[in-house]
Amino acid sequence: MIRLTDSRTEGEETVRFCHYSVKEYLMSDRITQLKGPASAFAIRVTEAHQLAASITIIYLLTAIQSESVTTNRFPFLEYAAQFWPNHVHSSTTKERPSLEYKARGIFDSRFISGWLKAYNLDRGYHYGLLATFPPPLYYSSLLGFGDIAEWLLNNGANVNAQGGYYGNALQAALAKGHEKVVQLLLDKGANVNAQGGDYGYALQAASAKGHEKLVQ
Repeated sequence: MIRLTDSRTEGEETVRFCHYSVKEYLMSDRITQLKGPASAFAIRVTEAHQLAASITIIYLLTAIQSESVTTNRFPFLEYAAQFWPNHVHSSTTKERPSLEYKARGIFDSRFISGWLKAYNLDRGYHYGLLATFPPPLYYSSLLGFGDIAEWLLNNGANVNAQGGYYGNALQAALAKGHEKVVQLLLDKGANVNAQGGDYGYALQAASAKGHEKLVQ
């Protein structure tokens, strides 16, 4: 019923149902209204994402904390590395804090490079040519994971550290429109006048993406 297939984006894989009718039926109201055994297979989207988030986080953590991080040893590695944030964002609001708590280990400075080598999150950079990566706070801000960003800051992360396509954590959060993370970074002393990154300044990063509230 389910297979791993190549998508239209080169080098990218995704999990899909073999036939749309199967997906349509399992996600429809019809199956949830049934009282027979088929109702046990009903798919509730947010709950499915919640489960997928937990599985991919655990899988990725296992892989990057191992002595050998290879797709031969971990065939699900590329999918987990790319899509675990999507599953977290698509989960229920209630479960987000617990999922971000589980994902803290991915942002551990000892292991984060294993994740980033499996999937180039910050697409503006060719990481195969770099010896180091931007700090973990940059990626938590880029993804809008406020709880993780706060945890990193409370444990000594430099709010104004430079690096990455957007130059620093504040510009990354601004460019992606993550208001709560932007406010957190400002509260922690982020420099709005710092130069660097693709947009040069924080104001340009926010205005280029049309985030009017953040511009204000």
